[in-house]
Amino acid sequence: MNKEEKKVKRCEVHIWKRSDKNKMYFKCLAPYCPTYKHRDFLEGKAAICPKCKNEFILLRTHLKRRIPVCLLCSRSPKRHAALAAQSIMNDLFKEVELPEEERNFELEHEDELRNETNELNSILDGLGLGDEN
Repeated sequence: MNKEEKKVKRCEVHIWKRSDKNKMYFKCLAPYCPTYKHRDFLEGKAAICPKCKNEFILLRTHLKRRIPVCLLCSRSPKRHAALAAQSIMNDLFKEVELPEEERNFELEHEDELRNETNELNSILDGLGLGDEN
């Protein structure tokens, strides 16, 4: 075997699973990635959710699980608020991507926009991300 065949493929962003032998360490689930990391070094780093394959940032609460997953795939009570916030944001992005002639917010749209803004603010408050003034 030459050196090129022995090279190990490392991932840039990992899918983590807690080690069975030492609960303080996590290993990457990619088949050719031999990466092991202490959980203290993983907090605040990017990871890939094994369920939806989206990237997310690992928090201390994620590292308490055997296999960390993103908020949208978890069974957390905050999941529903996050899904609602994501839906509202998707609707707002669709609105922004409309051509100029379709973007006229006249009086008939003001109530709808105000209701969506209030709904988004209540969701953010529920997540603890709202304005506390």
